Amino acid sequence: IFMNKARNRIKLLHWEPGGMVLYSKLLEAGTFGQPSHMGKEAISGSIEWRDLVLIVEGIIENPDSRRQRLETLKKLRK
Repeated sequence: IFMNKARNRIKLLHWEPGGMVLYSKLLEAGTFGQPSHMGKEAISGSIEWRDLVLIVEGIIENPDSRRQRLETLKKLRK
């Protein structure tokens, strides 16, 4: 899992039978979250599958800290 410094792009490298798969997601607005157990200045670390899904889907465990991109999506749905 690779995330750029601006935290608006994430790339996932995954091994499947037959070869490697590269997934990439670029946000139009806002940033990806960071696992709560990692410090803000952390360069690398390990996360669990649950944490990865929360980051990629933009789900924030603390409802008071919604990301800008989630607010934008809410406005688009209205």
